Amino acid sequence: MTSKKERTQKKKPKEEKEVAEKEEAPQEPPKEAPPQKEPVAVEPQAPQTSFESLTYPFKVIISPLKAFQRISAYPDVKGFIVIIALLILASAALQFSVSTKIILNINSQLTGLVATDIFANFLIQGVIGSIFIFFISWLLFGGALLLIATIMGARGGSWRQFFVIVGYALTVFILRTVASAVLVSTLPQINFGLSSWPPATTDDTTNANNLISANWGPLVAYQAGTYVSLVFDAWLVILGATALRAYRAIPWSRAATIAVTAYLIYFTLRLFIGF
Repeated sequence: MTSKKERTQKKKPKEEKEVAEKEEAPQEPPKEAPPQKEPVAVEPQAPQTSFESLTYPFKVIISPLKAFQRISAYPDVKGFIVIIALLILASAALQFSVSTKIILNINSQLTGLVATDIFANFLIQGVIGSIFIFFISWLLFGGALLLIATIMGARGGSWRQFFVIVGYALTVFILRTVASAVLVSTLPQINFGLSSWPPATTDDTTNANNLISANWGPLVAYQAGTYVSLVFDAWLVILGATALRAYRAIPWSRAATIAVTAYLIYFTLRLFIGF
């Protein structure tokens, strides 16, 4: 019988052989750890001054993305004071421009609408109508944006803040009104042969529309009004997408899809309401 010492000596060469084989086997390179993504640095927002919110309507036109990022950080309604004031001025300018082109027959004398007593009423009604359309458009377009954004999973933030931010996109209404006033100012005067304005009867309305079509219809300035509206509607969609991008931090493609879909809903409702 072999002793314990002899058995240990017999195992030793075998163990040394296994160790040698392991050392000669090619060693697998150590697996590299997956690169860690560096956290995105968020640029801190400077505190908002009391005057800054009043400049938001202008910044939205000049630099939309930066403006909406700032508005998203400080959603302030003070800027709407500026929007409403500018819209009132632009609407008044448009009504005045239209009034200078309307000639009425009052007491057998040709008189411009702007020189009559009914001009003030015409001006006030036009301004009130513009403000009403602004707020209805804000409700419809903002609501459609919020609805489609929620359906497409772009959730987050307060709906009140969302409406405040989207409301600044409607600054395009001011520019569209100014552009319309400029175009109307280039049109010739029309003698409608009426003693009041707007036309009081169905026949007077039909005759007035026929005169407008005959005198203004062929002119480039009158035809350009339709294209100007389309341009500003497209601008509204762009600003709506930019507001979504800034507030909800979603990709541009999704923001554009939401804005276009919301505009189609808004446009359909606008046709149904009749403005």
